[in-house]
Amino acid sequence: MIANELKNGTTIEVEGNLYAVTEADHIKPGKGPAYVRCKLKDLKRSKMIEKTFRSTEKVTVAILEETRADYLYHQEGKYYFMNDKDFEEIIVDETAIGEKRKFLKEASSATFLKHKGRLIDVVLPTFVDLKVIKSEPGVKGNTATAAKKKATLETSLVIEVPLFINNGDIVRVDTRTGKYVTRA
Repeated sequence: MIANELKNGTTIEVEGNLYAVTEADHIKPGKGPAYVRCKLKDLKRSKMIEKTFRSTEKVTVAILEETRADYLYHQEGKYYFMNDKDFEEIIVDETAIGEKRKFLKEASSATFLKHKGRLIDVVLPTFVDLKVIKSEPGVKGNTATAAKKKATLETSLVIEVPLFINNGDIVRVDTRTGKYVTRA
């Protein structure tokens, strides 16, 4: 593929690393050749970089294999999932899951992205519903802004929630930011 054909969501390989194109601007200056300025997300390190390609430059497209699976359980540093299609067990090391483990509960779904048989990323749903296990009672005071308090969820994730949230409530959390969205 040539750089002029790059679009948002395309996965490319640059210097041995995999990147997802998050923004591609096609620029045609008055003088000189056209070029494509891209914002790329490193799929391994989750860092954003900017890269400029000449519009006629060849770019290697990376084909990612997606596998959807349901979370089963965690044992001795390993996370166990079951593939939705062939019901095979998928075992993922704790380091591959990373901080996403705080959003996993039994029967929650995840999508595995693989490139050439190697696990690249574990993608969780954008929002998950989790039960509040521990939160202090909210006390209204003289506040100018919305007051918040700490709450511990069933997966041991600690987030800030509004004062009206109590123990046993189910809250919706954004997995991208780790923040409270609404009561479910």
